[in-house]
Amino acid sequence: MRSAIVFLFVSLWFNPLSSQEDFRFEDDVYLNYIKSVKFHHSGLPTSMPLIDLGSSGRLVLSFDDLEGGDKDFTYEIIHCDRNWNRSDLDEYDFINGFNNEEIDDISYSRSTDINYTNYRLNLPNDDIEWTLSGNYLLVVYEDEYDKVPALTRRFMVVEPLVTVLGQVQDSRNVSQSKTHHSLEISINNKDFRISNAMSEIEVFLLQNHRWDTAMKGVKPRFVRGDNIEFGISSRIEFPAGKEFRIVDLRSSRYRGEGVHSLENRNGLTEALVQLDQNRYWQNYQDYDDINGQYVLENADRGGAMGSEYMRVYFNIEVAAPLLENQDIYIIGGFNDWQLTEDNKLEFDSYRNIYSVNFLLRQGFYDYAYAVKKGDEVDYSLLEGNWFQTRNEYTVLTYYSEFGSRFDRLIGVGNLASNRF
Repeated sequence: MRSAIVFLFVSLWFNPLSSQEDFRFEDDVYLNYIKSVKFHHSGLPTSMPLIDLGSSGRLVLSFDDLEGGDKDFTYEIIHCDRNWNRSDLDEYDFINGFNNEEIDDISYSRSTDINYTNYRLNLPNDDIEWTLSGNYLLVVYEDEYDKVPALTRRFMVVEPLVTVLGQVQDSRNVSQSKTHHSLEISINNKDFRISNAMSEIEVFLLQNHRWDTAMKGVKPRFVRGDNIEFGISSRIEFPAGKEFRIVDLRSSRYRGEGVHSLENRNGLTEALVQLDQNRYWQNYQDYDDINGQYVLENADRGGAMGSEYMRVYFNIEVAAPLLENQDIYIIGGFNDWQLTEDNKLEFDSYRNIYSVNFLLRQGFYDYAYAVKKGDEVDYSLLEGNWFQTRNEYTVLTYYSEFGSRFDRLIGVGNLASNRF
């Protein structure tokens, strides 16, 4: 009986129930003074947090604390299955080293309107490294003892055992041929034996690194020799969208692209973005964006830690107010594509516009507008779709071997739609 109690205690220690966890297994921020969270491969600020198992590369996390000063932020990594649930593994199964170490790479803002502290973490490091492929969740806590969740970030570790091939084409559905992209995918496993690909292989497909619109758990259609084929059909299609709206906030002194005016009020720079319009019926316009991401950069003097936080005002003009149960949100990588109250626009009946404002650090930002209708989200109502749009697609290949306790990530492919 005593041994059974000890075993139960150990099991709960290493595998707490998901219902007891006060954070979500997705990209999110839980404290309103944590801003400008970036997590990417070292040297590639718009890349996905994805890294090869056993490589010498590093993932880099950085974030700002607008309360400033010094705080004890600690971190933990959790192994997940392909559906982003905590896996059945014990901690010692997937890491060498220790969780709950402190983030000690700290920098302070210099001569800025809002004082803040920047925290930076490289993974893996001397304290911790992962030993298995698959999905992982990085959790950052404030206060070493109370462990208040500050933010969570997904990342992937891949063991490149198969080759992912594919191409992006116009939809074969005539009614969507001008608005959607269709993906043709094939996986070559010549150098890696898979006993039953039809039941052990699934792919997840992401457009522009977005998990909120990801296509999940796609099974193969057939196997031909060393190739696992997913074919081309309406089941692997994405609305193409349009190039993202952009605003250049790299300077707090001079107007960048998309900025109507800059003004300093009560010691804080305010930026008014040019008035946006509904683009649903507009023809396709080809220009360079960064596929919904953002880059922190200071074009003024002072370097990175001299970057200012500005209050940025976004407005979109509409012909008429939306229905009572419809709301407009501004979305992008800068807010994790979240439809929250902070990102919801309010209607100004006098000017017939929707508007929202919040703090952003100096940088270059992509963004778009989404409309929430009850429980449904419409990403095209104010943006439209054109097949010429340049998008990046990521194909994640998961291998769930019969009898295994975890899902392996054995291949990643990157596809781009036609570049005109």
